[in-house]
Amino acid sequence: MQFDVIPFFFAFALTLILTLFALKFFPYLNLVDRPEKYGLKRKPIPYYGGLTIFFSFVIATLIFLPLSREVLGLLLGASLLTIVSFFDDYRGLPVIFRLLIQVLSASILVFSGIGITEISNPFGGVLSLEVFWLAEIFTIVWIVVITNAVNWLDGVPGLSPGVGTLAA
Repeated sequence: MQFDVIPFFFAFALTLILTLFALKFFPYLNLVDRPEKYGLKRKPIPYYGGLTIFFSFVIATLIFLPLSREVLGLLLGASLLTIVSFFDDYRGLPVIFRLLIQVLSASILVFSGIGITEISNPFGGVLSLEVFWLAEIFTIVWIVVITNAVNWLDGVPGLSPGVGTLAA
């Protein structure tokens, strides 16, 4: 087995274990979404499935990657988004506040050295974002758009993880 796949399988197994734990214990902590408020006749669904993925990601990252400016920026930005998403699911937060946090999280990634510098064209060629500020703005906008797209998919149980798995 190649070393490159070990972190993936580790994070996958840890996510599976934590998800099974969440399915069993989150209902006892009343951390569930009530489908009847949407007019659906289903059993309550545990909230915060993203927490299991987040914790698995953080643990696998800390174990398998050396700490660098980029890794710290990624973990800080992801942590900020996760914390705000948790409170948004639990209590509901104003849209503008969530948007500002998304921009802040994306900015943390960009200023830690993570960014999109080229866009490939499926019909051939590459668009280079050589202008420094253009690459940064594009990266921040892209992260915010994708974050919201995934959030919109989250209304259907299992759709968001399925699309995320296919996109990865």
